Amino acid sequence: MKSADLAVVNCKQLLTCRGQIPKRAVALQDVGLLEKACIASYKGKIIFLGEEKKFKEEVRLEEDGTCIDGTGLVALPGFVDSHTHLPFAGTREEEFVLRLKGYSYQDNSESNPSSFQERSPLPLS
Repeated sequence: MKSADLAVVNCKQLLTCRGQIPKRAVALQDVGLLEKACIASYKGKIIFLGEEKKFKEEVRLEEDGTCIDGTGLVALPGFVDSHTHLPFAGTREEEFVLRLKGYSYQDNSESNPSSFQERSPLPLS
């Protein structure tokens, strides 16, 4: 049995983002969804992701551990670095769509130079 110092139990849904990385094209549609799931960690490292039944069989919460009730909630990874740099003109929506389809920056710069061109910084004055 694994010891945990933190557990989130009874999650309606748990998005694990499991699978090969980097994800490309169709693989981006698979968020690794688990229904009625739990997640547990020990000293900051995830030790369990899975169904509630297996959680009860495989994980023991330490006496001073924290248990969060996720009833009716969706648990998902919290770090998403979705940013762009403001010094560049124009939008990058087209690039984003192409990346979701599995194209690399190199692929697109060769086949569609205007799409992935390096943008000039905005004038400072």
